[in-house]
Amino acid sequence: MRPLCSALIALTLATPAVAEPQVVPSQVSPPQVSGQTTPWSTAKVVGVMVYGPRDEPIGKIVDLIMDPHAVVTTAIVSVGAYLGTGDRLLAIPLETIRFPSNAATTGSLTAERKWAPDRAVLNTTKDILLGMPPFKY
Repeated sequence: MRPLCSALIALTLATPAVAEPQVVPSQVSPPQVSGQTTPWSTAKVVGVMVYGPRDEPIGKIVDLIMDPHAVVTTAIVSVGAYLGTGDRLLAIPLETIRFPSNAATTGSLTAERKWAPDRAVLNTTKDILLGMPPFKY
């Protein structure tokens, strides 16, 4: 038994330790946002209408949330319950929102229009979103 324990201890000491890589802000990569081809002003993304997969209006982006590394990770979407009343705020991960490419988002129009998308698309319905827990600041 003693030789076996000695061998295990020797093996453990001989195995190099693997250090956890430290994440620094310069190594943090932002979420991939489908359709973004140029830099966007976050002030111009706020207010963009959100549509479902069948082009039905769902709501609009009312805020953007960033992580401690100043990377925008979440869109706060206002979803109307009925005829614009009872709006519910929802936190939607930015990587789940698609921004279809078009002339306005690729920068081929005026300089002001190229800094923001025209629309956002979620692959879900308004009813499903209304069943999610609301976002609270």
